[in-house]
Amino acid sequence: MIRHALLAALCAAAFGCSAPTQNYFVRRGMDLADCFDVGTGVAGPIPYIRVKVTDYFVVGGGANTTIFALGWHGRYTGMGTVVEGGKGTPFVFNEEYAGAPPMVISKGPFSTTREYDPQFKPCHGTEIADKFWVGAWVAWLLNLRANFNPVEFADFLTGIFGWDLLADDGVKPFFWERRVREKLEPNLVL
Repeated sequence: MIRHALLAALCAAAFGCSAPTQNYFVRRGMDLADCFDVGTGVAGPIPYIRVKVTDYFVVGGGANTTIFALGWHGRYTGMGTVVEGGKGTPFVFNEEYAGAPPMVISKGPFSTTREYDPQFKPCHGTEIADKFWVGAWVAWLLNLRANFNPVEFADFLTGIFGWDLLADDGVKPFFWERRVREKLEPNLVL
């Protein structure tokens, strides 16, 4: 039984490694990293709390700007950004950004929009997956954010067998360090 599982894993890896344009393990690592959105930092004195069960149910309240934050937001948004913000009225309105695009605006259940900086817009599959983040964000003197994306996780699992569910394996991460130094806030088209 164990031999069969090992043989299946080796076959999957060999199938995935057959793409000569990029290293199989690098693609799987980036797919796994895309599943997580985590951060911590120094926040302002006004509290902000947000709970999200996909874009179809978001509850946020308060108003805060995090003046310095470190974290990982996946391949398509910022890493080690300096500004994060959120404000909301529970069940009525919530707006947030995590140091880089997208700006996420929720106007009650089932009505969330995402505004991307056109310069850094992700591929179509990632735009769809972005709607399915699940997690929480609390900012009050200390910023703590943790989210997980089950659609990105499905992309990671199918990628093991050579199927790029979100068609994002060819996308390279943006060079965010330079962008963060240029501007403190995301360049958004609203």
